[in-house]
Amino acid sequence: MIRVQPPDTRLNPQQIRTLFPPEGSLGEYSQNLPHIVLTPSTLPWEKNALRTSDSGEQPWLALILFTEEEYAQVEQGSLTSGGPNRPDAAIIAVPTNLLGQLMPPLESLKFLNHVRQKLDAHGKIEGDEVAVVMGCRLPAAGNNIVHLVAIDGQYSDSGFDPNRGAQNNKKVLITLKSWRFASIDPRFGFEQLLKGLDRGFIEHLPTNNEIANRYLRMGASLVPHYMRQGNKSASWYRGPLVPGYHAISTEVAFPVRSADDLVFYNEEIGLFDVSYAVAWELGRLLMLNSKGVAFDLYHWKQGNAQRIKSAEQQIDHLPFAGPSVDLNLPSSVVSWFKRAALLDGVPFHNLVIDEKLLPEESIRFFEIDWHWIEALLDGAFSVGRVTALDHHRERLLEKASAKLPERRMTGFLLRSAVVAGHPDLQVDAFTRILPLNGAETEIIFATSEENLGYVLSQAANFQQDAIIEVQNLFLAHGQILSQGFTVDPRAWFITVDDNPAFEVSQAANDKLAVREYNAQTQSFTDKGQIGAEFALDLGNGRFSKPLVRAMAQIEIELKEFMGVIGSRWLLSDPDGGVFLVEHDGDTYIIFHEYRNPLLRLEQLSKNILLGIFEGRIKTLDFHLKPEVLHHGFHNDNSGGLIKYKKDVAGREQFDSQPVAVSFLENAAARTIDIVKLVQDLVENQEAGEFALQMIEGVPKIRFVIGSSEG
Repeated sequence: MIRVQPPDTRLNPQQIRTLFPPEGSLGEYSQNLPHIVLTPSTLPWEKNALRTSDSGEQPWLALILFTEEEYAQVEQGSLTSGGPNRPDAAIIAVPTNLLGQLMPPLESLKFLNHVRQKLDAHGKIEGDEVAVVMGCRLPAAGNNIVHLVAIDGQYSDSGFDPNRGAQNNKKVLITLKSWRFASIDPRFGFEQLLKGLDRGFIEHLPTNNEIANRYLRMGASLVPHYMRQGNKSASWYRGPLVPGYHAISTEVAFPVRSADDLVFYNEEIGLFDVSYAVAWELGRLLMLNSKGVAFDLYHWKQGNAQRIKSAEQQIDHLPFAGPSVDLNLPSSVVSWFKRAALLDGVPFHNLVIDEKLLPEESIRFFEIDWHWIEALLDGAFSVGRVTALDHHRERLLEKASAKLPERRMTGFLLRSAVVAGHPDLQVDAFTRILPLNGAETEIIFATSEENLGYVLSQAANFQQDAIIEVQNLFLAHGQILSQGFTVDPRAWFITVDDNPAFEVSQAANDKLAVREYNAQTQSFTDKGQIGAEFALDLGNGRFSKPLVRAMAQIEIELKEFMGVIGSRWLLSDPDGGVFLVEHDGDTYIIFHEYRNPLLRLEQLSKNILLGIFEGRIKTLDFHLKPEVLHHGFHNDNSGGLIKYKKDVAGREQFDSQPVAVSFLENAAARTIDIVKLVQDLVENQEAGEFALQMIEGVPKIRFVIGSSEG
């Protein structure tokens, strides 16, 4: 027996790339049409909205938008498929009088569906083509519900008839995806919230006491201090986030015996400063809470302690240059220290001790006090350090200890409703005051040095000969690198026959992003992320078993005939800024990179966002993800909506006469007359050109940061 089943009218969740407005979001969307991005790019044209194809073909997908009040009239259910392996389809039953006002006119369907292809920063194809289905109704204030409905066979040459096939004055439609969002008052939108932020450095307002002001300006607060003897006092405490560069006034030699070595007394004011002591104890507690890492650290210490003890038992009068120790910390410990240096796991009240430092709807800029970080890491490294002998032996391990190379890190704390309303908020920071439309990078020279990749890899491992060779290369092209510059590998190609197959690159929050390379289209496809601890394996050009397992989890099989070559390095010079080296074929291109490398961007709570960057930031940009490109309009001066035409480069022509937006009569409120808008905007009446005219770039809010160092 042959069974014929109707086409499967469902969507696989993997076919949905993007929803706009985002599902569950809260924002100012009153001027934006909702849309959904789907794959494959041919999906909207795989069926026909017309019952017969005599009059041509129209896309079979449409977005309809309901207000909360309208949606109360809608019934939801499911349609039995009749097959054991075919899930039921979701349906909605909509009153015919309402549905007739919501459905887009037949003539507008072809303009509400288009194909989009993303390009990278160099104009190369990135990823696959996608289909975009756009609505024609603007959201109302309050809750809105959007449904992607199947409209195959629902239209005739005369348009959509809501009464055809209706029962009890309701018509049933198959819904493929639905989502909710809330549109708020424009005063509380993305741009308005960011522009209205209280901005400044993380510091207290000064008082009449100049001695106290030294601490208040550093963000310190007085906290209760209970002494061992039982008496109670108040002491100064501040976290690692300070307004500007902070040089400790008292010399501290790590490792220390205990937190008591980091308590400082100010005779002028008669109070203790316990900031570094608290950091040390906190580091110790955090390490003890990470039992597996603490065990690896303790085991490593015990192994080296035996070597040191054996060396010390040698005959005193024999020449003795020092014991041989294993300076290679376990990878789990190294990874833990790197995360801790970015304040991962540090409780928020240790970062911001007083709510006054970060009031509601504010942004505070800071620099990280590296001495506080050193105290935190030394406390973590102190696990197993009990006796004076332990302390003595750990001084011999100082080079291998938690003392990471000092680095300058700056950032921001944002406390605002914009964080909750836009969970995909993007942030860019720059090392200079960047003018509007100013270049973010600048090519300074290119070279065909065959072994430059190897030299940079060696310089990343602090090989002195390689460091000098890199300095000489830059000097030959008129650029001076100071002795303190560092090299950070940022990306590698995994190759087959010396041709790139995958790219692995540094991402934020201790991750490596993996992309598959398509040589035919010269494009990349995202595959997933692995841990940043594998950067060491990639830098050494080897496939360790943990790396092979991590790649297998994102469906990439590493084999022996594959190789690894560096493709991108970041050079950070304390005096000269940031440089980016990219390997392109036989050439290495060196850019002056004005963008600060992002080290950590994390939402700490519903409305608090933390950002940490390498180096000192002078310009900070907030914007939405590029994938959240939307289709929208501008307000005119009379309460209406307008649209500016774009030139061939996609720039809006603000000096030209804008197009006034018209609304459909006999339709639901805020329904755009798409056909008339196309006629006014697009000469060739093409759907793709209309989509280009409709796309609004993501809004960007820029902060220029002054100096807190006087």
